[in-house]
Amino acid sequence: MSKPIITLKHKYSNGDIQSIELFEFEKAFILHRHVLTDNHKRAKMYQIFRKFSNKWYCMQELVITKEEYNCLKSAYRLQNTNNN
Repeated sequence: MSKPIITLKHKYSNGDIQSIELFEFEKAFILHRHVLTDNHKRAKMYQIFRKFSNKWYCMQELVITKEEYNCLKSAYRLQNTNNN
């Protein structure tokens, strides 16, 4: 398995712990996120995976192709140019 190009870990004041990893492949980016939370409603929003100790463990993945990324980047630049 490849190593992430960026890893962010953060503990929020509400007690949630999140880890986000960004992977780059030849034609796509993958954003992989882990969450530990004791808030059941928040866990449902994150898509509950399983109960781990006294917290809910959740995992999310987003795959975006480089073509999609470039389209989003162009649209963002265009929007910012029009707003100025």
